[in-house]
Amino acid sequence: MSIKINHNSGFFSCCTVRLHKIISFLNLQGILPTKIDSLNQFLWYKKKEDETKDISYDFFEFPQKQFEREISLPIQFSYKHQFVKYKNVAIEQIFPVIKACFYPKKCILILKEKIKIKYNINVKETCVLFFRGNDKRKETRMCYYHEFLDQIKKIKSKNEDKEDLRILVQSDETEFLNYMKAELKNVLVLEDEIRHMSATKETSVDLLATSTTENNYKYAQLFLAIVLIMSECKYVVCTSGNISLWICLFRENAKNVFQYLSDQWYES
Repeated sequence: MSIKINHNSGFFSCCTVRLHKIISFLNLQGILPTKIDSLNQFLWYKKKEDETKDISYDFFEFPQKQFEREISLPIQFSYKHQFVKYKNVAIEQIFPVIKACFYPKKCILILKEKIKIKYNINVKETCVLFFRGNDKRKETRMCYYHEFLDQIKKIKSKNEDKEDLRILVQSDETEFLNYMKAELKNVLVLEDEIRHMSATKETSVDLLATSTTENNYKYAQLFLAIVLIMSECKYVVCTSGNISLWICLFRENAKNVFQYLSDQWYES
C-alpha cells in the first residue's frame, strides 16, 4: 500500500505534512506504507531536469522497514504541532518513524561533518539561537530579538563552562544575525552556507527574485545538514515553526530547548 502527498511549500513544511500523512497511515493500517510518493512536494527545490522525479529521496533514504518494529501506535501528530509546546509532543514515540522515513542520505551526513570541521563546531559546547522570521510572522507572533539574550543569561547561569559556550546564530533575517553578533561574544554564523534577507521583505529566501530551483536545491541540502547540527547542540533557543519542530524531532527530545510560543518562553 502506498500514499501520495501533494502539499508543496517550504522544505520543512513539506516534511511536516509528509510525516503527518505517514503517521496517519500507520495509525490506520498498523504498518508503514510500501511507497511514499512525494513527487508533487519540494517543487521549490526541483532542478529542471528533475521535474518528473521525487526528490525527497535526494535528501532522505528510502523507507527503512527494519525500524518498523520499534514503532508504538497510536501516535498523536499533525501539521499543527509546529505551534505547540515541543516538550508536550510525543517525540520519543515519533522518532522511530523519523529513523524509518527521514533518515538523511549519506551526502547530507557528509555535508554536516564538513560544516562541523570547517567551523570547528563542538556541539557539546554550543548553544543555538534560531530565529525564523520574515513570512513566518504572518503565521505566529514573534518575540523581540533582545529576549534571546535573556534566555542566554538563564543558560549561562546553569552552565558550568559558561565562558566556553559558543553561540551558533541561525536566522533568515539579516538584522537578527547582526544584532546577535553585536551583542554577544563567541558568536558563530555559517556565513557561506546560508541565505538571509531584510526582515521587511516578509517572504521566503526560497522565493526571492534571485533564487532559482537550482540554488534552492543546493541550499536545501546545506540547510538540512545545518538543522541536523542544531539538533545535536547542547542548548537550543528558538521561535516556533516547522524548522524548530524538526530540530527537536532529529534531537529525539526537547531537552534543553527554550521555545518562544504565543508570547511566552517555555523551557524543557
